[in-house]
Amino acid sequence: MDRTQQHQAAVSTGTYDDLLHRQAAELTQLRLLRGNPSLRSIEARAQRLFGLEASLPISTQSAAFSGRYVSRDKLMWLVRTLMSWDEWGAECDPPGNRSHELDAWRTRWTAIAAAKPTRRRTPAGAAPAEGDPPAAEAPTRALAEATSPQPPPKEAADSLPPGQSPDEPPAPAGSASFSPASAVLTGHSSTIRSVAFSPDGALLATGGGDRTVRLWDPRTRAPVGEPLIGHTGAVYAVAFSPDGALLATGADDRTVRLWDRHTRTPIGDPLSSHTSTVRSVTFSPDGSLLATASGDRTVRFWNPRTRTLVGEPLTGHTGAVHAVAFSPDGTLLATGGGDQTVRLWDPRTHTPIGDPLTGHTGWVRSVAFSPDGALLATASGDRTVRLWDPRARTSIGDPLTAHVSWLYALTFSPDGTLLATGGDDHTVRLWDPHARTPVGDPLTGHADWVRSVAFSPDGSLLATASGDGTARLYEREALSDMNARRLEFHHRVGTAMLNVYRGTTGGGAPSEEPLAEVYRDVLEAAEATFARATKAGDVEQMIVGWDEFTELATHLGRSSALLGAVLLGSLVEHTGLSPQEVIAQAIAQAQAHPAGTQAALEAPEPTDPSPLTGR
Repeated sequence: MDRTQQHQAAVSTGTYDDLLHRQAAELTQLRLLRGNPSLRSIEARAQRLFGLEASLPISTQSAAFSGRYVSRDKLMWLVRTLMSWDEWGAECDPPGNRSHELDAWRTRWTAIAAAKPTRRRTPAGAAPAEGDPPAAEAPTRALAEATSPQPPPKEAADSLPPGQSPDEPPAPAGSASFSPASAVLTGHSSTIRSVAFSPDGALLATGGGDRTVRLWDPRTRAPVGEPLIGHTGAVYAVAFSPDGALLATGADDRTVRLWDRHTRTPIGDPLSSHTSTVRSVTFSPDGSLLATASGDRTVRFWNPRTRTLVGEPLTGHTGAVHAVAFSPDGTLLATGGGDQTVRLWDPRTHTPIGDPLTGHTGWVRSVAFSPDGALLATASGDRTVRLWDPRARTSIGDPLTAHVSWLYALTFSPDGTLLATGGDDHTVRLWDPHARTPVGDPLTGHADWVRSVAFSPDGSLLATASGDGTARLYEREALSDMNARRLEFHHRVGTAMLNVYRGTTGGGAPSEEPLAEVYRDVLEAAEATFARATKAGDVEQMIVGWDEFTELATHLGRSSALLGAVLLGSLVEHTGLSPQEVIAQAIAQAQAHPAGTQAALEAPEPTDPSPLTGR
């Protein structure tokens, strides 16, 4: 056994509790060796280094340093943040996510996850099976009863925003997330380089290296008709006209073809004026122009009805033109090229507008306007996305960095709340284009580069095309589902936790502090926390792995328990107590008032002093 194997064996043996305490000791030692930064300093440093995605609230850090379970992502962020200080406490660069400096920590976490005891599930109200630990079941069942659905108190309803009834979900906060699972469309025998939805969302077109274009029904995931055959080179680009009647395709054979979407037949002869691969095609918003971009460093305009050229080609790029896009009002055209620049043009006069937009250090592979035209996004081989104000022709904020290799594709969602990007790292990432922060974890599944991305017109689907020869469809969680989760968050779990809030912040009997005021404070904290969790893409990432809520999920259902834990985090911030203390208080109240939260609200103060408050 070599030294590495001996070390791995040393950090991965022992009981679950032993491994957790050993990890906590190592974390504490690392913290001391790096200047012993405060928990608040660690939280702030993590956000500066890794952005909103790397949320390290004090409750998460406390759990890790005290020997409780945290997710692998949280552990890696914590370790990398600690390593961003040197032995004198001065700031330095953190190790990369794949650095060998993190190997021992990954090994340790894997051992902890493997040793974590499994819990046997007993349906609520059923007698525990022989051998089940009744002591663990009783508090959980009591807390489940306490958090069963109850009509919200009148005061709570009074504190809701104007025009919103207790039976209506609040307005959406953040963006709905996409399921990591995806439907796989197979049929192409080579790389799929482009994907596009028809304006009515009834068709999906894909263009491949096998020289064919395929049409799909995105609802049934089934092919529609036979492949469209005619190109003699790889198909690089596909685009539907705004009325959905035409499909334009561009290929390595230097031609553009127009197809009748309904009959799936070519219209006229190929459009042939480019002298190199046609890499991008797009229609103007009114459908009167078709713009095509080519490796010959030009952009050409066509009348799609007459299939004739319109004006002279746009010249200015000193490298291949990889991407072209019209602004939503049709007054601007953006192009991205192999010369690492983005250019803006007036499509009516065919003249450039201002100087090229510079900043990228690699080929600009994709360009897209936001639906309101206020933003222009560009993706590059330099692994970054840049956002621009197209009217002022200035960059907005720092580049978006998360992909670990070249970027090939990007697109805005129809409502403008999301930006999707695809790259050579086989992943698709979602971003909040206004906050310029990642949304959730990368969407995975492809085994090769992601060459093209497209949202359906209603925003419910995200289509991706890849070098692995497949297209994938990712489904967006419905906003109604998000609203239902939020409503459940505030009214089902929130009311029970409100009791804890009142009991741990002083104030005496319920009548001494108006419930509406307390509820408003908790509601605001809970909603802010829910919004952050939703923006991060996965509510579960806000949880530090509290076993009590893992078990609670067997009774309330997964989303209820997770959202309850999110609210628990906001209560921890309000009260200054540890999560375990808040949980203990909640369980104690649930046991004292098994009839539910309303009884707890109306009950007199206990005669025995609370072990947490001294009352």
